[in-house]
Amino acid sequence: MAQFTYSDLVAMDLGKLGTAVSDWKAMAGELSRLTTSVRDGLAKKAAGARWQGVNATVTREFVGKTAKEFTDLQGEARA
Repeated sequence: MAQFTYSDLVAMDLGKLGTAVSDWKAMAGELSRLTTSVRDGLAKKAAGARWQGVNATVTREFVGKTAKEFTDLQGEARA
């Protein structure tokens, strides 16, 4: 592996890193908004629906698991 020197560090352009950080913050904010929408909209409606049959159970479970995945993903993005 090549040596990384102080001169390399001083000459390094960190503009792209700043852009990446800014983009990540924007994405995390949008993910937060989307997670709230999924939790308060889709998941709440699915949990309160009066469906019947096997498909209803499968759909309700799928929506619940998907909402949890959004919540987990938002937590990882914030971390």
